[in-house]
Amino acid sequence: MPPRRPPPPLLQLHQSPAPSGTSKWPDPSLADSFATIQDGEFVLGCQRFPIAGWNQWEVMEAAAGAPRLVGSVLPPGQAGPAMVRTLLDTAAQSGLTVVRAWAHGVSPSYPVQLDSSGSALNEGMLRGLDYFLSEAGRRGLKVILSFTSNWTPAGGVDYYANATGMDHNGFFSAPAPKSLFKKYIAAIVGRKNTITGRTYSEDPTIMAWDLINEPVCRGCAPGTIAGWVKEMAAHVKGLDSNHLLTVGEEGFYSATKASVPTNPGYPDTHWAEEWNQDFVVDHSDPNIDFAATHIWPDLWKCQTCASALPVSFFQAWIQQHVKDAAALGKPLLIEEFGTQHANRDAYFSAAFQAVEASLKRGGPLKGALFWQFYAPGQTASAGEGGGAGQFGIFPSDSTFKLVQANAAAVQQLAAGQPLGQCSARGPAAAPACADKGYEGPACDIDVDECVRGTAGCAPTALCLNSPGSFECACPLGTSGDPLKGCAIDTQAFSAALAEFHNDPKGQACDLGRDMPYPHTAIGWAEDPTGGFDRNPAFAGGAGARLPVTLAECAIACTGAPGCDMFTFNPVQQGCFLKADQCPLRNDCQPPSLTCWSVSDTGKNITTPCGTWTTYYRSEVWDSAQQYCRQVDASGTGGPSTAGNGTRVSAYGSRPPSGGR
Repeated sequence: MPPRRPPPPLLQLHQSPAPSGTSKWPDPSLADSFATIQDGEFVLGCQRFPIAGWNQWEVMEAAAGAPRLVGSVLPPGQAGPAMVRTLLDTAAQSGLTVVRAWAHGVSPSYPVQLDSSGSALNEGMLRGLDYFLSEAGRRGLKVILSFTSNWTPAGGVDYYANATGMDHNGFFSAPAPKSLFKKYIAAIVGRKNTITGRTYSEDPTIMAWDLINEPVCRGCAPGTIAGWVKEMAAHVKGLDSNHLLTVGEEGFYSATKASVPTNPGYPDTHWAEEWNQDFVVDHSDPNIDFAATHIWPDLWKCQTCASALPVSFFQAWIQQHVKDAAALGKPLLIEEFGTQHANRDAYFSAAFQAVEASLKRGGPLKGALFWQFYAPGQTASAGEGGGAGQFGIFPSDSTFKLVQANAAAVQQLAAGQPLGQCSARGPAAAPACADKGYEGPACDIDVDECVRGTAGCAPTALCLNSPGSFECACPLGTSGDPLKGCAIDTQAFSAALAEFHNDPKGQACDLGRDMPYPHTAIGWAEDPTGGFDRNPAFAGGAGARLPVTLAECAIACTGAPGCDMFTFNPVQQGCFLKADQCPLRNDCQPPSLTCWSVSDTGKNITTPCGTWTTYYRSEVWDSAQQYCRQVDASGTGGPSTAGNGTRVSAYGSRPPSGGR
C-alpha cells in the first residue's frame, strides 16, 4: 500500500457566476469543477447539480477500440470509440449529466489485470478509460466509476479471490484478496490520464467512486460487508479526498429489521436478507458520502413467479430507501435500475416521479440512472436475442422520451439562486495538440485514427495507421475511392471461392500452421487491448478479428503468402488461414460448438455456434497424397489433440461459475 498522499494543493474555489436557471446541462464550463455535497445537496460549481443519467456496460473495452465486444455487437462499420462518442453526444443533447461505468474490464477476453499479482496491468484497456473520461469531460458530463463487481469474471470479486487462493466470500474478510484489491484501487486512483494529463484523483470529470457493484457474501457472519465497506472506504479516502464515495450495492436489508419486509419476496423468501447487505449499516460509515440503491424487478422475482415484481413493489422499495436515507442524513441516488420491455415505461415513470417529487419537497432522492443505453445499430449478443437485449434502450424508444423529460424536469427543479459556497476546481485538461496526429500533455502519443474512427475512411474501406498519420485503402477484392466507398469485385470473389475444394462435413485433423491474416483483407482490425494477441488461437496475427463471409475468407487466403487452406465457421463468421493440413485426414469435425458470453447483468449466456469446415486449394486437394507426404516429412502437420485444426472453438473464454 503506498503512503497516504495529502490533498493536492491546486484546488481553489470556483468563482465564475452560477449558471442561470435556463442554462443547458451538462455544462462544459463546469468540466473542471468537482461534484460535492453541501447540506444534503449535490453541488457543481455554484449551483445544485441536477442528476439524470445512465449506466454503460463494456465502456472501457469499447473506448479502447476492442474489435469485438462480448456483451453486445458494435454498430456495423463503427469502431468502439466512435460508438462511445455517439452515446455521449446523444446523452449530452438530451440533458443527461452523469454516466456510471466500470473501472475494470468485464470479460476475460479483455482483462485489465494480466496476472494474479496485480502488478501487470493492461495499458491498452486503461487508455480506453483515459479516452472515455477525456470525451465525457469535454461534454461536461460527470462519471461514477466502480472499482470492482460481484458479477464480472474479469476484475470482479472472483478474480481477487481466485488470485489469492480464496473462495468468493474470502474477498470480504481475508487479508490477501483485500490487499490485492487495495493495490488495484491505488493504481486506478493514482493513474495519470495519458490524454488530459490529470491524475484520476484530481480529475473533476469523475463525480464519485463505487467501492463495488452489488456485493454478495452468502453465509458470511453478520456485518461482514459493512466491515469491508468501512475498511475500503478509509483506504479510498486516504488516497483521494477530492471525490465522492458510495458503496454501489442494491440496498437489501438484514440488520435493519424494521426495513427487512421491504426486501423482494418477503416473507416467502429470505434470499435478499442472506446476501449480507444492509442499506442502513453499510451507508452509515462517515467516509460514505451518499447512499445509492439498485432496482431490478425482473431479476428479483421469486422462484415461482411468472412475471416481474409489480410497480407497487418498485415504488415501495424507493420510498423505504428515501426514508432511510433521510434518517442517515445523506442524499440518495437510484444508481441503477432496469426492466425488461413489457410495461417498461410504467417502471421508468415510477422512478422519475419519485425523483421529481423528492426534489420538489427537498427530500434526499436526487436522481436516477437507468440501465442501459444502446447506440443506433448496436445490438445485444445472440444469447440475449439481439436487438436491445433484455434491458437496452435505444434513443428511438418511447422510454427514452421519459428519460429526456426527467432530465429536463430535474434541471428545472435544481435551478435557483447561487449557493453560498462553490465547489472546488481541479486542474484543467491538457489542450489539444497542434498536430492532430498526436495527443497528451507533451503531444507525443500517436492518435490511432483507425481505432478511434476519426480517419474519415469509407465504411467499406480499410484504415491503416502509422505514427502521426494513417492511410485509407480498399481491401483485397474491392476497388474504388477509399474515402467514398469500395465496391466488391464479384468476379474476383467468385474466382477466389472457386479455387477451393470443400467437403461440407470435413475438418482437417492436422493442427497445421496458422498463416497471418493479411492486414489488407476484410476481417482485419487492430486491437489496442491485446486481447487477440493473448488468445493462443489468434497468436501471431492469425485469424480474422471481425466477422467475415465465406468468400471474404477465401480471398484473404489468396492474398496471404503460403496459405494452402482455410477453416470457416458460418455461424461465428470466423476464418483462419492455414498450411500443412493433410487433405486425406479431413474427418475430425466435432459436434456443434457452444459459444458463451456474459450479459450486462453478469449472467452467463450460451448459444450454439456452428462447426468449423476446412477448404483446401484445388491444387492441394488434387495432389493430396503428395501434399500429405510433404506434411508428414516436415513434421509440421501433426494431429490436433483437440481434433480441431483451428485451435479455437469460439472467441472468448470459458464461463465462470455463478452469476447474478
